Amino acid sequence: MLSACETLRIQALIVLNKIDLLDSITRNKIASKMDIYRNISYQVVEISSLTHEGIAVFEQALFKQALIGRISICVSQSGVSKSSILHTLLPTLKNKFRCNNISDISGLGK
Repeated sequence: MLSACETLRIQALIVLNKIDLLDSITRNKIASKMDIYRNISYQVVEISSLTHEGIAVFEQALFKQALIGRISICVSQSGVSKSSILHTLLPTLKNKFRCNNISDISGLGK
């Protein structure tokens, strides 16, 4: 996805969700790996749509883009809680679409 953004000159924001599931050792390891992206000018935001940790930073990043007239899109693999993130950012949408658990059969979001 990052290569597509680079090719199309789209400014990417890397968002890591579900950080509430990580212990401190794993979280530090992931933060260290994300420094690779930060060091080449990508913004990385670590969030939890469940606990709302990091959501304010994420909102600021999105708002900054909106102020300069940019549109934001959310692209990822299935099951990373895109819908949950949207519910957290825009609670008025909660009744417009639903969030379900990952399917036991397919391993994908429902």
